[in-house]
Amino acid sequence: MNTLADILKNLEYKAADMEALRALCDVVQEQKKQENNWADYEDSSVKNVEEALSVALEVVDRTDLTVLEQGIVDLTLKNLKWAREHMSLKPASTALLGEMIRRAEAVQTDSYTENTAAELKIQLDAARELWNTAGLTIRDQ
Repeated sequence: MNTLADILKNLEYKAADMEALRALCDVVQEQKKQENNWADYEDSSVKNVEEALSVALEVVDRTDLTVLEQGIVDLTLKNLKWAREHMSLKPASTALLGEMIRRAEAVQTDSYTENTAAELKIQLDAARELWNTAGLTIRDQ
């Protein structure tokens, strides 16, 4: 028969709850596959997420973490969420758009039909508006 002292000595802490961290790791890994290894994102953003994911996967694989170390799991989850939420898309390359605007602005519309000159003006105005849009990303191209 075990004594109270024996029972107290053999008490074991519950394992840390890894469910949310494991789920987010799965989501991030799937996102990476679906988005061609995050080719549209800034290199620094990709690096941050990959580092956070690497740490998260290491934490998830640890079987020795107990409820006493739940803070490690929670902080790792918070870091991975932050890195994922702050991924920045690469800026759009607007050099070709700028060149097309310059070419269109140089056209003397007097020699063209009214319809085609009007269409040129509409498209040129739209291109200028796009050119002046702040924060265009690679996905806007």
